[in-house]
Amino acid sequence: MLLPAHQRITDPAVLAAFEDGVAARRKGDTHSALSSYRRADSLLPNHPAILHEMAQTYDSMGLGDRAHELWARVLSMGEAGAGDYHALATVHSRAGSGAVGGAKSIVRLGQLIATPSPSRPGGQEVILHVPVARGMGVAIDSQRVLVEVYFFDLVDGKRVEQSTADEPVYRWRSIPVDWRESTEPEILEVVYFHPALGPQEEDRLGRRRYHGCIVKLFYDDELQDLRAEPRTLFEKVSSGEGPRIDDTLFRLN
Repeated sequence: MLLPAHQRITDPAVLAAFEDGVAARRKGDTHSALSSYRRADSLLPNHPAILHEMAQTYDSMGLGDRAHELWARVLSMGEAGAGDYHALATVHSRAGSGAVGGAKSIVRLGQLIATPSPSRPGGQEVILHVPVARGMGVAIDSQRVLVEVYFFDLVDGKRVEQSTADEPVYRWRSIPVDWRESTEPEILEVVYFHPALGPQEEDRLGRRRYHGCIVKLFYDDELQDLRAEPRTLFEKVSSGEGPRIDDTLFRLN
């Protein structure tokens, strides 16, 4: 679901402020991030994605009480109002005052990194690096971890659609996969490969290049974390808007 259709962000000024906040938080500039998120919130009050980002920023600053207030607002919207952000708020409320994706979560995602691989001929290959980490002091059963990966293409340089690439290949960087010895993340590598299209295929499917991805992380079938790169994909694939998402599931062996 990600976001209900009526929560889709279409205002360019809101999207710009949202993206500014994400960029600042990645650099560790939490004060600038909050300033940008507040600007977005003033233009579009009580939006679950904006409240989610603000709550995570407050938690990273050690301001759990302020974060908890924001998570409570998302929780009060219900699934119909907040989509997958409601599930994240539910996990947060069970964990106490810690953030989803913070120390008290069961598992969390790190920053997604997509690396082009120009050495493979006959099409476009991109290696997506998906860090999966456990919360502090949390025991993890690897069989109960589930990752959903969705790839997207930029078509004809204009629109974003779910990818028509080959079925992804996935591999864990180290085997066996477990978090017993360290809180360092295990890295899931997911291979995107789109073969070069002939003239007839290009007429049917359009000219396609890798655009980005959305990743959902589950534990015991409960959503724990989600990430998108670029972040605007959250809005582009809101329920009822844009392409239907087909699940590609990666369960640990």
